[in-house]
Amino acid sequence: MKAVQEDEVACSWAPPGDRLYRVYHDTEWGVPVRDSRALWEKLQLEGMQAGLSWITVLRKRETLCEEFDGFDPELLARWDRQRIDSALCNPGIIRSRRKVEATVGNARGFLEIAEHGDDFSDWLWGYVGGGPIQSHLASWRDAPTQSEVSQRLSKDLKARSFSFCGPVIVYAFMQAVGMVNNHEIRCCRYPCGAGACLRETNHCRKLLSCFLFYLFLRFLFEGSPDLKVCSDSCETFVEDTFHVLDVIRVW
Repeated sequence: MKAVQEDEVACSWAPPGDRLYRVYHDTEWGVPVRDSRALWEKLQLEGMQAGLSWITVLRKRETLCEEFDGFDPELLARWDRQRIDSALCNPGIIRSRRKVEATVGNARGFLEIAEHGDDFSDWLWGYVGGGPIQSHLASWRDAPTQSEVSQRLSKDLKARSFSFCGPVIVYAFMQAVGMVNNHEIRCCRYPCGAGACLRETNHCRKLLSCFLFYLFLRFLFEGSPDLKVCSDSCETFVEDTFHVLDVIRVW
């Protein structure tokens, strides 16, 4: 995904002067993530942030990924105390024993979910009905630090042996992976955080193009028998178009 231009308006927490923050905002934050392993990795990174600023995690992200075996749950689940001690000697990571041990434990929890036949992505997205919650924020400062959904999800994660997943951490995670679209409404990335709604918008454009093409054909072939075929197709186009417009109106 291409980063937006510096002269375009972004959320006020991601000023163009901070390149690392701005690229993260433009290309990742709030974009719906559906891959189970990628979702699990982002949840671990949010846990690493606890008590720190997010920019600290971003600056250490590459080293974290290298030290934590690419955040591969199957590899991390095999870590023993010796491997944990080895990781804690790396100055490039966040050297908190509790956080490292939590990541290892969460890898095992992730694998247990899969062993029970549950898809981690489907399970997470089920808490928001399968699509992003639209917040319509004028300012990022208006966003809550947690929600009723993040409280429920946090409780259920802990019941599945996850740790460092309190409701505040979970809400930050939900924002990051697009389960909640908390881009400011003035932000050029705001529509992209809508995910499914954006796809509906593109679909609507295609339908409207077909409808306009039909009107053009009607103008050309007024009175022709072939017009009946066009009319039948048009009815379907119109029904689908109004359905999509309803979706966009709710959004």
